[in-house]
Amino acid sequence: WRENYHSYGVQVPKQLYEFPDFPFKTVPWGEFPTGEQTQQYICAFADHYKLMPHIRLNTPVVALKERTGQKGWVFQLGEGGSEEFDFAVVATGLYSQVANMPAWTGTMGDFSGTLIHSSRYLSPDIVKDKKVLVIGSAKSAVDIAIDTSKVSKEPPTLLYRSAHWCTPTWIAGIIPFQYVFLSRLGQALVSWYKGPWPAGAPRIHTFLSYLLFPLMWLVFRVVELLFKIQRGQWGVYAPKRDVVADFYGYGHVLNTTFISKWRKGELAGKLGEVRRLVKGGVETETGETIEADVVICATGFRKTYDYLPAQTKQSLSIESDGLYLYRQIFPANVRDVNLAFCGSEC
Repeated sequence: WRENYHSYGVQVPKQLYEFPDFPFKTVPWGEFPTGEQTQQYICAFADHYKLMPHIRLNTPVVALKERTGQKGWVFQLGEGGSEEFDFAVVATGLYSQVANMPAWTGTMGDFSGTLIHSSRYLSPDIVKDKKVLVIGSAKSAVDIAIDTSKVSKEPPTLLYRSAHWCTPTWIAGIIPFQYVFLSRLGQALVSWYKGPWPAGAPRIHTFLSYLLFPLMWLVFRVVELLFKIQRGQWGVYAPKRDVVADFYGYGHVLNTTFISKWRKGELAGKLGEVRRLVKGGVETETGETIEADVVICATGFRKTYDYLPAQTKQSLSIESDGLYLYRQIFPANVRDVNLAFCGSEC
């Protein structure tokens, strides 16, 4: 939370993003904290419990190696040294690994403008009085398109290959989204629709997934219809993936600012893909040229588990969207567990 794109924030209400023994008092109940507020809260927690003397900052860990002769890990540090510990907890967050840049960014061609990843959009000054093109359609892309529209020379363009479902903070204006997607009931509904989780599930969920699938299929089609009406996701902004698959792969929670700005012409959206950078902007796969002084790639991050030994990676049963963990912490297939994940998988 120390640094990310300008206007970033938490996707859940503050009461779902606080330590049980340290209330998030600076943000009203039900509101979504900004990134800056979240960073201040974490620092306040560390100060309150006098944790800072036990934290070593600015020390990158480049690899974990299994200890010889006993359980535990050797942490190989970027500065050249190493430390040994009995247990390792990976708590690197979801957006702190390798920035994912499209292949076409490797050649600037005749483009003389600014090309950056969304994580480098740290101030609106970068785009003030300039033509802006944002690549992507998930949360960071939408947030940045909204933010840049306040200072850009003309309405920024959001260019995306496929649209994603934007979960409203209040479904149908009545139900807080977290009661459906971030609850035990919500997870049960998903498992009855999609089947048991890859990491395993009680047999009753396997049975119910066969029994209730037709009903759950209908339920989630109704949810999609509600989202389309509430978020205006029609035409080129209509997602092709079903809402469950999309939410767990690309899920983002938004208010109605984006679609209202789109309708007012304060930003533009285009379905397409960049072929290459050209003088004055980009050329799409259809041959169209989109003018831009600043191109911001809100194309996410690439997960990597290369810091782990090969045998450990194999036993983790890595899925296309990451890891499925017991209680979202422990890898189910790793025996003699001395490795856990906290906040680095979703």
